[in-house]
Amino acid sequence: MQRMKYPLNSARIALSILFISFVFFLLPVYAQQKGEVKKEGLEVKAGQLAPLFALRNLEGNYISLKNYCGAEDTKVPAVLRKEKYIVIIDFFSTICIPCIEALPALHRIYEKYKDKGLKMFLVNIDPKPEEVLPKFIKENNIAIPVLLDMYSKTLEKYGFESVPHTVLIDKNRKILAVFKEEKDIEKKLDEKLSQILK
Repeated sequence: MQRMKYPLNSARIALSILFISFVFFLLPVYAQQKGEVKKEGLEVKAGQLAPLFALRNLEGNYISLKNYCGAEDTKVPAVLRKEKYIVIIDFFSTICIPCIEALPALHRIYEKYKDKGLKMFLVNIDPKPEEVLPKFIKENNIAIPVLLDMYSKTLEKYGFESVPHTVLIDKNRKILAVFKEEKDIEKKLDEKLSQILK
């Protein structure tokens, strides 16, 4: 009976290796092909599906990305389907100088396209937003909806380690462009939106 242990152990080792290979190599490849999952620490880029999120605003209401863009649910009658939008999300902090400098440009884009099918959200990563945001919003005359990401979970989900980052997403939830501390953010966004939202 002792001699049977070695073949059994060898078989178990082989099966373990196959399982580990499947989990660490095949599953990520399949997920990346679907555009749903990215490798940890890798920034999202154009062509990928934007990671879903549901974030709270200062009023305590949760805003979910899937309510504004994504594939149509063919099971729902056309008359009951929600309108889809082009979405811009901008990650920012109240102590980030480039973030503050970009606000006027983002406001101009928001005002120009908000009635043409654009939704824009400012995603704040300050750890205690209730203490700093109300004053910041008032001082900077912010009209763009602000969402709270105080633990930076959504920032991490998008693979970002810093702010500002601005993501342009189409109606099907596909990322059209990612901007990192872009000096000409207004010009770049306007060029793309003018072609999409006419």
